[in-house]
Amino acid sequence: MPSWTHAITFEMPGIPHAKARPRFVAFGRNRGKVYADPKSQRYERAVAIHVRAFTKNKKLAPAGMPVRVDILAMYPRPKRLLRPKDPAGLITKCNRMHGDLDNHVKAILDGINLSGLWDDDGQVSCIRAESAYVEKGRRPCSRVTVYLPTQDMNHSGKDHTRDNER
Repeated sequence: MPSWTHAITFEMPGIPHAKARPRFVAFGRNRGKVYADPKSQRYERAVAIHVRAFTKNKKLAPAGMPVRVDILAMYPRPKRLLRPKDPAGLITKCNRMHGDLDNHVKAILDGINLSGLWDDDGQVSCIRAESAYVEKGRRPCSRVTVYLPTQDMNHSGKDHTRDNER
């Protein structure tokens, strides 16, 4: 199991948004067009802008470096959980009112891709995602933490396979 070192943590303000499926429009005979949902594109661009501002346009992981991402999607509490007797902390969310968690992960990763923090979201080798209702008195957001492999995992860039073949 690889060991990871904390790189950055940031919060994307607003209600977490799930990436929508691609849309299809048919026109003419045997012709059509595929386009992305505009709301999803806006959310991904907002994530990219937020990440660029937070990291000051620095690239965090060069091509080929594995990355681990932890995402905590905090949704607004429903009225039924705002009573005084309800706990003030995070409450696990398990309804689909705001979309599936895996689709939210896709939207966040695609937004980070646009920001240039890493070359491609294919570098993400470990994902941990949770959804919860936000703590009382806080606003909904997505807390994203990115980890890089520790130095001992990189072997200082040396190729050890040649040493073992001799």
